[in-house]
Amino acid sequence: SLPLLFNLTSQSSTNHSTNQQPTAQPTNSRTKYVALVENDLLRLGDDIALKYGQTMSGNSMGSTAFDRGTKAFREKNWDTAKKALLQVPNTDGTSYAATQEMLAWLYFREKKYAEAVKCYKTYAAANPGPGADLHLLQFYLADYENSKADFRKLLDEILDPANEHKFRDEAEKLKAGM
Repeated sequence: SLPLLFNLTSQSSTNHSTNQQPTAQPTNSRTKYVALVENDLLRLGDDIALKYGQTMSGNSMGSTAFDRGTKAFREKNWDTAKKALLQVPNTDGTSYAATQEMLAWLYFREKKYAEAVKCYKTYAAANPGPGADLHLLQFYLADYENSKADFRKLLDEILDPANEHKFRDEAEKLKAGM
C-alpha cells in the first residue's frame, strides 16, 4: 500500500474510548515537529491494520504471537496488541519485520518517539523503498531531539536531485514546515 500523503489540517473529535485512535490536535505539550507528522502517522495505523489483516495474519507466515497481535491491532485493542507483538521472536523473519512496523505505530501513539524510531528502522531495513523512507523520515522528525542527524541524512538523500525520490515533494513540505 502507498504511504499517506500530507494532510496538515487537524481533526476535531472526542476520544470516547481508551482503545480508539486518538485525534491529532495541537496542544501546548506537543512539539512543532510532532505536529508536522502526527496526522499522517496516526492514520498510518489504519493502513497497517488493513495491510496485515489482508495479507499475513492467520497464515503459515505468522507466529501465534504475531497472529494474536495482528488481530488485536485490527480490533484497535492496543494494549493486547502490544503485549502479543512484543512476544514475536526476532527470528520470525517476515512476521518480525511486520511486528516492528506495528510496534513503531503503537509507540508513536504512546508518545514514545525514540522507541518508535527504533522499531520503524528495523522494519524499513527489511522493507526498503520510497514509502518506508518517507515514514522513517516522519518518525525521525517526531523524535527530532534524539534523531536529528539521522533525520538530516535521510532528508538530504530524499531531496538529492539525482535521486528522483517518489516522495520528494512531501519531504520538501516537511523541510519547509520546520
